[in-house]
Amino acid sequence: LRVCYDDSFISFTIWDTGRGIPKELQNQLFQPYCQITNSVSNRQEGTGLGLVVTKKLAEIHGGWIEVESDINQGSQFTIFLPLTPNAVLQLDDFPQFLAEADKIESEEMLGTSVSLHPISLDVLLLEDDLDNAHVIQTFLKNKGYWVTWVKSAAEVWKVLTQISPAVILLDIQLPDSKSFELIKRLRQHDKYQHIPLIAQTAMAMQGDREACLSAGVNDYISKPIDLSELTRIISKYVRFA
Repeated sequence: LRVCYDDSFISFTIWDTGRGIPKELQNQLFQPYCQITNSVSNRQEGTGLGLVVTKKLAEIHGGWIEVESDINQGSQFTIFLPLTPNAVLQLDDFPQFLAEADKIESEEMLGTSVSLHPISLDVLLLEDDLDNAHVIQTFLKNKGYWVTWVKSAAEVWKVLTQISPAVILLDIQLPDSKSFELIKRLRQHDKYQHIPLIAQTAMAMQGDREACLSAGVNDYISKPIDLSELTRIISKYVRFA
């Protein structure tokens, strides 16, 4: 167990040196009742709710959970919690906190130095509704993000050759019905598969959230969008490259 903290956040990290989790399966870890088969014993254990409950408890406290894993090198899980109840993530404080955590990790686990890069505040917004796009773009810019707005899946690919977004916000219900196809292609692309995807949709029926997560998105927010909640979700993925 490794614990790091500053004036705003505390993190708890556990790790192992096991077989690791394939990148393409990591998005399934926090889905209810979903398990990844043990490739050694070829069997599954438990209910598949442990990580789901842990993630939810962290979010209730205003925090989040992150996972890093590489095949044959092990897995690492980190819970981030604010020290002040209902604390709002301050982007000015977060880089220093992550830098300290990465420094400890490099010294204690890797024995090598870590080269840190500036934090990315680029957000790529895929939204075909002008009013919704304008509201989200204005709100996020006031929070310090740089938002690039596109209206189609085709435009996403063009923009990705010009910027490296910290996250991609995408409307699931596009007129050309290309959203799920876009998610699949992004998850299969070596260069872009690591970019966190946040689905925003008016679909609010039971199972819609699971459908989005199964498609490969990292997070889900329903319309009408709670802008404060959207900011909280985005802040989970703003980190060093």
